[in-house]
Amino acid sequence: MFRRIQPSHLLLILGFVWILFFLGLGGLGLVGPDEPRYAQIAREMLVSGDFVTPRYFGEPWLEKPVLYYWLAAAAYSIFGVNEFAARLPSALAALLGVFCVYLVGRQREGPLEGLFSSLVLAASILYFSLARAASTDMVFSAAMAVAWTSLFLLLFGDKGWWRGSSTSGSQRGLLLTFYVFLGLATLAKGPAGLVLPLVSLAVILGVTGRRDLAARFRPVTGVLVLLAVVLPWYGLCTLANGWGFVEEFLIRHNLERFFTDRYEHPQPFWFFPAVALIGFFPWSLQLIPSARGLFRHADRWRSLAAAQDLFLWLWLLTPLVVFSLSRSKLPGYLLPAAPAMALLIGHQVRLWLKFDPGEARPRWFKDFFFYQALCLILTGLALPLYAPRLNLPVESLAAAASWLLAGTGVLALLFYWRRRRTASVSCYLASVALAVILVTGGVFAQVDAAESSRQLAAYIQEEKGFRDQPLFVYGISRNVAYGLGFYLNSPARIIYSEGDVHYPRGREAFFVTSLDFKSEGFFARNQVEGRAEYQSRSILRIRHKLE
Repeated sequence: MFRRIQPSHLLLILGFVWILFFLGLGGLGLVGPDEPRYAQIAREMLVSGDFVTPRYFGEPWLEKPVLYYWLAAAAYSIFGVNEFAARLPSALAALLGVFCVYLVGRQREGPLEGLFSSLVLAASILYFSLARAASTDMVFSAAMAVAWTSLFLLLFGDKGWWRGSSTSGSQRGLLLTFYVFLGLATLAKGPAGLVLPLVSLAVILGVTGRRDLAARFRPVTGVLVLLAVVLPWYGLCTLANGWGFVEEFLIRHNLERFFTDRYEHPQPFWFFPAVALIGFFPWSLQLIPSARGLFRHADRWRSLAAAQDLFLWLWLLTPLVVFSLSRSKLPGYLLPAAPAMALLIGHQVRLWLKFDPGEARPRWFKDFFFYQALCLILTGLALPLYAPRLNLPVESLAAAASWLLAGTGVLALLFYWRRRRTASVSCYLASVALAVILVTGGVFAQVDAAESSRQLAAYIQEEKGFRDQPLFVYGISRNVAYGLGFYLNSPARIIYSEGDVHYPRGREAFFVTSLDFKSEGFFARNQVEGRAEYQSRSILRIRHKLE
């Protein structure tokens, strides 16, 4: 498939993606609860040699399937256990998704549409931020992107709707790729990897009246391929962990996560449309004319061009609708829809760039590209007013972001009025690359101190002499506990009272808490041997009181 990429486009995409996905990839310490936890699980998998049961400090951790851990462990074996290696699977998976978008756009309307669609995807904050995260989301999204891309090329390649009565070698390869990556998506995240593409396929075949194609997908062969990809790990993990695996993974972290708010991620029904709007801002405005065109030609959905639009909208809407029905919602859940959004936006960009400067100027108040630039200016001007509510880790980020947003909007608007449309589009992309360069080069150290436990762990280990003592975290974010666990390679237990503090008598323990912690009203059975402060944290050495 990838031989279809033009060399000049390949170099441009790789250069752009290097800045957005790979530049300074290991420069920021692991943040949040998931990054250090997943990174630690991959480390234990590599060290133990047990590539079946994911473990967190020796205990089975069965919330997610195994594909990310395998990839991270492979990266560790090459680059060592560090932040770069932990995030490399996501960055490479994101690159794969970008190339998938290029191929679909190229098949649809030519190389330029593929190029602009892929650049829009890479430049969206939803996509490039998760390309830099050590998590399962981007690996899952990339597997889904390859599956949907294979499906698109099957249905619409070589003049569309699977030409000919027999299946060619290339079509068999695409069909095999489709089923293999459905299986890999299931190994990355779970049953959603099967449900989402198959639902969108069933809908488009039904709506367009092409149900006759269903048999050509060779469902029996597909089931066998899926089982060959999925069954070895799922079967071995079930044998190793018994009913506990089924209960923890399938029931708690799939069914209960979908139907209940047990994991405390409830959001309103409009959450994912808002994520799409913000995650692709300001390009997301281009989805409005795209949707208008789709429904304007709903009576012609059986035509090839309209069916392609419908396919992309189903690619977008299936994850959005399915996950909107879930009681648990997180921004990363929408990531599988990102390639489709980029393709729909890229199509609008290509249509806009086809404008002939010799023609009469279109009415500006009907042009969404005018409003796109205007929204950037207004957002940049309004950002300082709302910055205190955003809880940014570095205050200077708000001022810099304000200037960059407003400046980009003004420049794009000037190019717009001068009818230099390619320059107008380019300035959006260049501003994103500039923002990433500035952040990785000048802000990471401040964000690292505010959001990661890397510096705190180094202080505890080097200055306070931590050597695998019991470690407790109280009254602060659980992110600190997971971060310390990875960087000290020792479990940090989150506690809620002194009754949770258990460690061998005669040993010393470390106790990490907030600066305003008062030991006098908390400890009755333990005594504080020493206390230090570092980065808004208190580090206490404690020992059992003598009886």
